Amino acid sequence: MESENKKQYDYSNHSDQIGLGIEYPTEPGAKKLYAVGCYSAEDWEYIHEILMRDGTLEDNIPCHCIECVDSKEHSPTRAVYLLDDEEAKELRNHPRVQYVHENFESYPQKYKAPPEELKFSALRNYRYDTPTKQYRNWFDNNQLPESPNSSDLNRSGYQLLRCVNKENPWYTGLSTGSNQILEDRIQYYGDGSDVDVIVGDEGFWIGHVEFQSNATGKGPTNYIGGNVLKDGFSPSATSGTCDLLDLVLDAPYYIDPEWFESSPSTRLITRWDGTKVPVESVARSWWGDSSQRSVGFSTIGVVGVTTNYTRVSCLGSNTARPTNGTDHGTDCAANTFGRTQGWAFNCNKWVINAYGNNGSDIEQYFNIMKLFHLYKPINPKYGTKDPTISSNSWGYRSTSHRTNGFYFHRVGLNTENIGIGTSYTTSALPGFLNFVGIYGDGNRMKGEHLPNSYVSAGEELINAGVIFVAAAGNSNQKQVDSSHPDYNNFWSIVGGDLGLSSLALPNGQISGTTNFSSQDNTSKRITTSGSSGTVTSITNSLLGAGSLTSSTVPTVGNNDDGYWTLNLPFSIQFVGLSTNVIYPGTNTYLTFGEGSTIYSGISFSNPNLYKILISAADNSCQRLYYGTEGVAPNRTYRIRYEGNGSISGTLGSPGMVYEAVFYENIPNQIDIHIGVNNRYTSGLGSESSFYDSTHFEFGVEAYNSTNRRGFPQQLGKFIGTDGNVVYPVINIGALDDSFDPNGNERKVNYSDMGNEIDCYAPADGTLTAQATSGTYTRADLYPGLTVTPYDGKFGGTSSACPVACGLIATKLQYNRDWTWEDVRNWLKTEVNDANTDEFYVGTESITATDSNWVDVNSLEGGRPIVIWDALTGNEPRAYSLTISGGLRLSGVRLQ
Repeated sequence: MESENKKQYDYSNHSDQIGLGIEYPTEPGAKKLYAVGCYSAEDWEYIHEILMRDGTLEDNIPCHCIECVDSKEHSPTRAVYLLDDEEAKELRNHPRVQYVHENFESYPQKYKAPPEELKFSALRNYRYDTPTKQYRNWFDNNQLPESPNSSDLNRSGYQLLRCVNKENPWYTGLSTGSNQILEDRIQYYGDGSDVDVIVGDEGFWIGHVEFQSNATGKGPTNYIGGNVLKDGFSPSATSGTCDLLDLVLDAPYYIDPEWFESSPSTRLITRWDGTKVPVESVARSWWGDSSQRSVGFSTIGVVGVTTNYTRVSCLGSNTARPTNGTDHGTDCAANTFGRTQGWAFNCNKWVINAYGNNGSDIEQYFNIMKLFHLYKPINPKYGTKDPTISSNSWGYRSTSHRTNGFYFHRVGLNTENIGIGTSYTTSALPGFLNFVGIYGDGNRMKGEHLPNSYVSAGEELINAGVIFVAAAGNSNQKQVDSSHPDYNNFWSIVGGDLGLSSLALPNGQISGTTNFSSQDNTSKRITTSGSSGTVTSITNSLLGAGSLTSSTVPTVGNNDDGYWTLNLPFSIQFVGLSTNVIYPGTNTYLTFGEGSTIYSGISFSNPNLYKILISAADNSCQRLYYGTEGVAPNRTYRIRYEGNGSISGTLGSPGMVYEAVFYENIPNQIDIHIGVNNRYTSGLGSESSFYDSTHFEFGVEAYNSTNRRGFPQQLGKFIGTDGNVVYPVINIGALDDSFDPNGNERKVNYSDMGNEIDCYAPADGTLTAQATSGTYTRADLYPGLTVTPYDGKFGGTSSACPVACGLIATKLQYNRDWTWEDVRNWLKTEVNDANTDEFYVGTESITATDSNWVDVNSLEGGRPIVIWDALTGNEPRAYSLTISGGLRLSGVRLQ
């Protein structure tokens, strides 16, 4: 709902900047758009009012007035402000502020994830009057005809028939059972009527025959076809033949018909299929400009949409495929609510290009979906708004864990050994990391994202009542609940040390070296040659300040984030770089070539310089000593760092001390002597170690968690009354289209697993509509179609998610007040476990190096719940009646 506290503020419309992308400022001290989130609406109001003041003396608040660029009237806890980096850093430290980060949508060149990287490419009526072909494992057996005939009308993959009943209809006890082509009329209870189903993906070819009501073959017997903008919806509305509408370009008319009907000739056009829809520019303005709506919607908040979001780019037509051009979104739509391929064939069908080329981008997708859910019209049949459910076959992940580092497996965050990890290398990963991502995701895995505006926006839409269904992921990654001993497992490149100690090139660790210990009273000798180096232990020998020059003010920056520029009287060499200038940083790294003030996300490639990292983290330096000792040609140059393992410290009472010695007669040798290091020791036995171990996924910071949900599966996370973490997102794993050697069904090798998977759905090798050209043409066409439509193979949890979403939508049809909790309870109690005599479960791995990790079909302790059309108890009932005179009526449905 709109925040009542925000109604009093009136800002200029900045939708031309928010969400559309502007040039990223690079000059020092430049103002940038920052997203600021607070813990509560009251916190936001307090912070906002102080930011608006000029001359405030409050700690961690800039002293001058800060411009609010987007107050996000639809959100009670977040807004966007113009800040420079130092102001943003200062504001982060305020106790009422949850996060401050660059506004993702404003700088897509930095934060927009590549669409290809986000994919996770996997009633009791009779649906048909006569049996139709149902294919499973068809691709491997080359069973689908390239030129089909009428016998292939209304064909489908196993996503329908497998989910009719609990039992697997392909089961024969033989591994070859999956090869059968079955024919069936497909029974079902619901078809998704009067439920808004949103597929958030990339581009969609809505002109594919799968989504047309006037196609040959027609589809299900009770299929209605068309969309909600039909005759009678509004005075100018006209019925079309295409089932699909776009959330960005078409929903404004559905939400606010008064605005469009006030000037239908300039605000409405007839789409190629006959549906009257908004003019594109008018629809985009409706979202982005509160003055371009009816009065009743002028205060709900604005959401900027790029002008590149067009029907040509994102949707296509009967004569052209969408120009942003991939199959993924079309596949997902077909598996969700396709006429012949999806469960919810009579739902209100919505699509949105959420992350693809020319799309809305993710935060705007969340905002738009939330506003759609809150402000769409009431269905007069029920006197309530239709339920909203969305399918999301995408997710963030990275390969950051595949580096030399340390793993923390079942150590617990509250035990004394927290921070004491076990080392591993890229060539010898422990099993629980080694088998992650190797089959379906390019060795990637996901981590739980830190609080940010994406996470907040997702939480808001879930709290508003949207049921969010997500693909679990294709990483073969074990996801567990917070009571499980694997929940707090994580990895780190720093082990028990909360800073990074290593040698690095601008883009990675130096060949031949590994992380080194930086605990108290240790010393290392660094020798480099060409592009490689060695690190050896030597006797610890600190010399103290001696006659060195003292400095308490960095050359650039400040004592928290700054560096000194020091000129040596002789040249040194570091990994082939010859220089006589060094740059000691306050965050305990030495760089060569230039200095850096970077304090977060420090890694082998950040800062992007030649460097020595010495427990490098967001530290501070209160004093630096430096100077030349000895006589030529055997002079040395020594620095002494005195600082603290936090952002501030006391001059004269250092918690971190190290000395670095450079040699005139051995220019490629550097000695590092560590005295005390409270950055290292504070990590031992500290709960903060998990939360200080982070990496970046497409520019967004995430914890190094190995067995928690990632983004977006984590959305809406909260602590339940029993103290355990609760995740509202319905998390879907993937079934294999083939069977194990004993003829048992199983999860596919790449699917995530564990007790946080809510259910598994048909995924690998489903048969779905394709947006691009392919091999398997369709047997059905429709008038005016000038582009050949194809079906193809679709897999991944990307395929499982829309299958499950469509089937869940058929349950919302008869349970319009259901929440995500009701859906999950139905899955656990009514859908329940598959017959383990016909489903492979496997054995859970207990240790980090357990030999069972090699079993990539194991559910790893999760339940074998395969979604099927289980009753909810609220479906219409069929009765048989005998009327006087002997007339018998059967199959009468009473509601």
